[in-house]
Amino acid sequence: MEGTLAWRQVRAVSIGTGDSELIITRHPLAGDGLEAGPSRRPRIPDTGASSEPWKNWGIAAHHASPGDISIEGVRYKTVPRVDASDHPIAYIKNPAHLIYDFDLFQATLRQHIEQQPRGAIQVPPTHHWEVDPRLPFDRTLTDYVAAYFPELSDLSLLNVARKQFSLANGSDIATGAGLTTLRQVFTDWKTSSVTPRPELADPLLMLSVLQTIPGKGSHRIVELPDPADQVPLQRLQFDSQKFSGEWRYFSSSLTAGAIKRFMKDLLTRNGYTVFELGPAHTFPTVVFTRTGHDFVFYMSLHRIHGRKVQISPADERRYVPERLPELIGPAAMRAVQNAEAANKLIWLKGGGQILAGHPDSVFIVRTDDPRR
Repeated sequence: MEGTLAWRQVRAVSIGTGDSELIITRHPLAGDGLEAGPSRRPRIPDTGASSEPWKNWGIAAHHASPGDISIEGVRYKTVPRVDASDHPIAYIKNPAHLIYDFDLFQATLRQHIEQQPRGAIQVPPTHHWEVDPRLPFDRTLTDYVAAYFPELSDLSLLNVARKQFSLANGSDIATGAGLTTLRQVFTDWKTSSVTPRPELADPLLMLSVLQTIPGKGSHRIVELPDPADQVPLQRLQFDSQKFSGEWRYFSSSLTAGAIKRFMKDLLTRNGYTVFELGPAHTFPTVVFTRTGHDFVFYMSLHRIHGRKVQISPADERRYVPERLPELIGPAAMRAVQNAEAANKLIWLKGGGQILAGHPDSVFIVRTDDPRR
């Protein structure tokens, strides 16, 4: 992500205060990957309450390398600027931090936020480097995710933040362009702007696609990943303790209408826009979108005891075009048809899961096309 940029103070909104807004004219990069080396996690030093600890990060001349920059005559190490040496932002870093993988970066933001890398830009006409006075990140990466997806389980918050970090940086190691990309995603969330990389902004687009496999007889199954699995990101899990009243009602009602209303409310609370529910009393399904991108989600709903979503031959009727107005409603049907024509239709399965040894939860997984 390259272009011109500036920081300015913006009016406080409901999430966070005093943020610096990053304004970028976007142009695609040829690539921002990095060959990852072994992860090193030096102890994060306690440098006291100084508001400008970066001024202590200068290095001696014999430690200099080509990626360094000089500010007011002092040389500083930078977060790698791989394939983006002319990127408008450089991030100077504490020289004790050799590389930032997700764990070190998250720990830095959680324990010593002032020790995070600091953004610097070149100021015309002399193009000298100046450090932006505001912190690039004002909370942990998981806290950013939690602000916009508040009912995800703690493990899902961690998995989404880790996946987002990897996608933004093109590897498991932070780069300057990757940190700028993350900042832009968080700004897009805050301003409800269209994002150039939807897979970074919506956890449902980060999910791996699970394959439907043969089951017993003519049935097929989708096997749900273990709730404790951390990588890769294969499921989203919502913590039923965060909506215990709604969960109790859902658990006590077995109707198709109840599960549709339950999932519509949950999705709405977590930032999605759900189409008006269809009147059908069978094959519960919801269709929904999210501000910031034009993908459409088609999610069949299930109540699962164990780890397998059982798909009977009758389930094919869920996708018969003639039944769609009744199953999902006319507006949702048109949205699905348009999205499929544009290759923007995402197939999901979701609902409640009761699994021995694990807390009750609501899950969402992404699947292959169920009509095939």
